[in-house]
Amino acid sequence: MKREIRSRGIVIRKHFPQKVCISVLDEQYGHLTVVPASWQWASYASVGAVISYELVEENDVFFVKQIELLSIPTYQNELLLLFMHHLLEICYFYIPVCSGKTECFDLLYYIINELDHIAQKTTLQRLLLAKLLFMIGQYPADVDQLTISSLLYKPYGDLVTLILTDEHKRELEIFIYQCIKFHPYGRLLKTVNFLSRVK
Repeated sequence: MKREIRSRGIVIRKHFPQKVCISVLDEQYGHLTVVPASWQWASYASVGAVISYELVEENDVFFVKQIELLSIPTYQNELLLLFMHHLLEICYFYIPVCSGKTECFDLLYYIINELDHIAQKTTLQRLLLAKLLFMIGQYPADVDQLTISSLLYKPYGDLVTLILTDEHKRELEIFIYQCIKFHPYGRLLKTVNFLSRVK
């Protein structure tokens, strides 16, 4: 059966030249590996780019055509680049394919559009990272016992104005490290050093 819809996605990984496909965080399906109609597009796709496309599902394979580039994130500094790529890696390794985690698309889209505002706010970057891990469902079993648990339930737009105590910051760091350490794919993350560089 063939289905076709117009959708948007964020490129979270390129597989070219090994494979002529890209992984996207789609606004309707969540994490997808898609085959572009043009192999040239697979080679030039920019990780972090927001794109729109015709999504065609045929025999459990997703194809994209009529691809339009909507935006490409710009980074004020190296730490912001590492932060963004860390988020993209987590989306690729932690979100199961076709999981329908559409709220993760909304958060990532929000972050891409607010990069200039969060460039120098390293605590906010960590909060948004923790929020993403929480939305994915990847967190320690005792999360509700942490004082930061109430922050993780807040809408991400509300996190911008929060001022964290030293206790919150310490718990936030522990929370993130545990989420990465105990995930089966945590060791595959190439940008995990972002965390040690952001203080």
